[in-house]
Amino acid sequence: MASPNTEDLANKFLKCELCNNEFEDPKLLDCLHTFCEKCIMKSNTESAGNNVLCPKCQLPTDTQHGLRNNHFISGLSTLSGVKSLARKSPQSVRCHDCILGDSRQSAVCVCVVCLQPMCSVDKNAHVKHFADHTYVTITELAEKSILDIITRESADLLCSLHPHRTGVALCMDCNQILCAESCVVSHQKCNISREFKTILTENKQNVREILLKSTDTIAEMKSTIQQHGKRKRDAEISLQLLEATIDKEFSFIFQVLEERKLELLSKAKEEYQPTIDEIV
Repeated sequence: MASPNTEDLANKFLKCELCNNEFEDPKLLDCLHTFCEKCIMKSNTESAGNNVLCPKCQLPTDTQHGLRNNHFISGLSTLSGVKSLARKSPQSVRCHDCILGDSRQSAVCVCVVCLQPMCSVDKNAHVKHFADHTYVTITELAEKSILDIITRESADLLCSLHPHRTGVALCMDCNQILCAESCVVSHQKCNISREFKTILTENKQNVREILLKSTDTIAEMKSTIQQHGKRKRDAEISLQLLEATIDKEFSFIFQVLEERKLELLSKAKEEYQPTIDEIV
């Protein structure tokens, strides 16, 4: 069962910051903030030409061709509803494609990438066209948090520009995973590699090796820091002892000098006072 913290975080992630309700027609602004369309329009009462200002950061977004739908948030909202239904009655979760048609087949799984429930027939067809997609059963969906589901290992193979689409290539210049559309539209002049899974696997292995090596380095650094800390404490104690010794010795010297001073003053007075008295 998912922990309350992850569930609370997932629920918060699916709520608009302006109305504090679940997203309704979520729109993605150029600053990458997402709000309900009506909340965006409500916060932009003054005319700004073809632009709307982000209610949070005030950066403009061109609306000449309309605001972009945030398909990822819409998918998560749908998934959240399916999850609630799966907890109550797993058999009542229906296949997304079947609902659009005449059939009412029960769903057996959810595609983690498309965020849609599927029956066994549609899943088999889906696998043929999207071999890279992964799935969770309806039972897993009911038991796990949404964050656990969408952060499965396959989630890092989504397009950097279109999070709801599967990545098919890696831009070597920008170091971004791209879907087919992003390759053609946004990165047509870049160095594109279709072997991105191999590259990612190699990079993960390199990171693991670096982490293993860094573990020893961190241990050595901690040991060095502890040694320096001990040396510092020893030096501070030695300094305190030396200061105390110096204070004691100088106090003794001052005491001896003060006694000698009083002795000399007394002798001087004994020698010259009779003469002073005689003159007076």
